[in-house]
Amino acid sequence: MLVSLLFLGLIFGVALRQSSQGLFSSLIMAVLTICCAALALGTFEWVGAHWLASVVGGWKPDYTLPISLAALFGVPLILLRLLFDRLIRRAVLLPMLVDRIGSGICALIAAVTMVGIAAICLQMVPFQNGSILGFARVSVVDPAQHIDTTPPPPDEAENGLLFGPDRFATIVVAVLSDGVFSSVDSFVETHPNLVQTVGWVNAAHAEISRYAPPKSISVVQTDPVELVYDQTNTSGRNEPTRSSYNEQRAQSGHQFRMIRVRLHNEAKDKRKSLVFTLRQFRLVGREDPGSPMTQFHPIAIQQADESAPINRHIRAQTKGRNLWPSTHELYAPRRDNKGEVEIVFELPVGFIPSFIEYKHGARALVRFKEDDSVDTARTRRTSAPRATPVAAAKPRETSSDDSAGSGRSSRRRRSRGNGNAAGSNARVKAVSATGGATFGDSLPMTLTSYREINDVEITRRSLTRGHLVGSVGDQESGSNRPVERFDVPADKRLLHLSTVQLQARSGLGRALSSAVQVAQNYFVDDDKGRRYQIVGKYAVATVGGGRTVEVIYFRDPVGSIGGMGKFSRINEKKLTSADVYAHLFLVDPGARIVRFSTGGSATRADDLIAQHIVAPD
Repeated sequence: MLVSLLFLGLIFGVALRQSSQGLFSSLIMAVLTICCAALALGTFEWVGAHWLASVVGGWKPDYTLPISLAALFGVPLILLRLLFDRLIRRAVLLPMLVDRIGSGICALIAAVTMVGIAAICLQMVPFQNGSILGFARVSVVDPAQHIDTTPPPPDEAENGLLFGPDRFATIVVAVLSDGVFSSVDSFVETHPNLVQTVGWVNAAHAEISRYAPPKSISVVQTDPVELVYDQTNTSGRNEPTRSSYNEQRAQSGHQFRMIRVRLHNEAKDKRKSLVFTLRQFRLVGREDPGSPMTQFHPIAIQQADESAPINRHIRAQTKGRNLWPSTHELYAPRRDNKGEVEIVFELPVGFIPSFIEYKHGARALVRFKEDDSVDTARTRRTSAPRATPVAAAKPRETSSDDSAGSGRSSRRRRSRGNGNAAGSNARVKAVSATGGATFGDSLPMTLTSYREINDVEITRRSLTRGHLVGSVGDQESGSNRPVERFDVPADKRLLHLSTVQLQARSGLGRALSSAVQVAQNYFVDDDKGRRYQIVGKYAVATVGGGRTVEVIYFRDPVGSIGGMGKFSRINEKKLTSADVYAHLFLVDPGARIVRFSTGGSATRADDLIAQHIVAPD
């Protein structure tokens, strides 16, 4: 309550000061405050990880992000306000009633946004047990010190500030990040609930680190899990401790998913240890292809007993007579796991993951295999296969089935990576590479019901050239000649590069994006300077309430810029990260792809070096 009253007083004081300056001055301040908030929340993680970490990291790494957020918001706001005061010397004369009401509204918006950013910064600071003057977003209880008390419920309600200035600031920025401030890494896509994330990461003892640098974790394995366990420990006089386990199944419409994460040495704290709470992990994704991003936290972790014959995942720990939610415990990787931890999430069936985050800063891509879902049939009916990140690994050997029916290897060999996320360096352009890439000749699905557009050439179930479009739901019972593969020359390898649409809202952004989409002058470069122009593309997206698949492919060069053409049913400008969207490039065997570009001087190429995209020999 004390913190809420303090922030409420700040809001009142700032609003009163700004409203006294009149409507014109208050309006300028409100616009500058919102723009600076969008700039700060959209860039503070990148600036903190790449610039401040080397300075602050050697001193207090947990202070890296709050310092970068405060600096990115406060410094530009002060400089811009001083600049506007110098350039604009006189206010606009308005009727008194309009001036007072308008200045009050604008001043209140500016004040709430300012205090909201300050509140987020303050909550990022690693105070003792995550508590600031008695306020904590979520209750922090040490089970070892409260053996006989009633445990908090697993779904305990979060505490909030009066009028929620921190949530107001994030909502404003989320709206802008999907509009004029849109970019490849949209704020609303990576932070569906930033306030909750900050509160849960900080819900730990002050000695537990809050920050882990980028690329300090990787995803090793993901699997469905049928059961998790409640563990109860009992012991008698002169008797060893005994453990009993009660099986727990996922609630209706949900499933358990295990993600095995490797914590690298870079993730260690100042004491060279890897200690964490389950609250400090979060999995971000969509419950279904059309839903907004959401996040989940683990509900169980691998059993600590290394000698146990069964690999159990424990949902709760026993302390005295009560079961405590495992999110209140401190954990570290088992000694036999070499820095790897197995954590379990309870997710809606059909959940589409995007990435997992450890503390603040460390992220890794997550992909669930389609065939290991407990609801495989439903998944296959509602979504198309997703591309798998490619890393520098040896492709599997081609089996005899791979070459059947075509007279040569179908080159379905794929190289799999560890799932580490890699950032992109995109400016204003229509599309940007997201890091998903595969090599192979397979279509996103076998097409048996489709409409042919213009000249189409299909040979032995392989598409040589043409444009096909159809409904995903009709492909299981279609009557058209089946199309399973792209016709790939024997001396080439077909690269499927997953891409994401950038929704530009500004006039300049829309103009550049439209020009790029019309030109379709996409290409990739390898490390030897060879350039490969786009030869096709495909997408699976929701159109008119149903899923639509559309494929365009020309084995031979299109011949001119813009020759690829647009999709007939799918609107490329409305594609989101929930849709499947890939561009196709015929590259030389063994080529290492290092760059993706839309061409032209108005854009900058995406750097793909860190993703180790290497064509099979």
